[in-house]
Amino acid sequence: MNYTVRLFPQAEATLRWAWARALDKEEIAELADAINRLLRDRPFDLGESRERADIRLWFHRPLCVAFRIDDAAKVVYVAAVKWVGI
Repeated sequence: MNYTVRLFPQAEATLRWAWARALDKEEIAELADAINRLLRDRPFDLGESRERADIRLWFHRPLCVAFRIDDAAKVVYVAAVKWVGI
């Protein structure tokens, strides 16, 4: 079942920042699309829980994505995106 993916403002700002500074803007756009598609299609298969059981961290290089799954509402909330490199 598909989930709706919602980005918190901080996560969206990080993706905009990465896109604005990228030499290959298409690569960043494709990366953002892949993250959205994978979280939409199979969020429980991605990442691992850390200190807080409701927050999962997923390394999709060159980014790290922190997200929370609301299974009842079928929504994935992307709390943060961080550039971690390759």
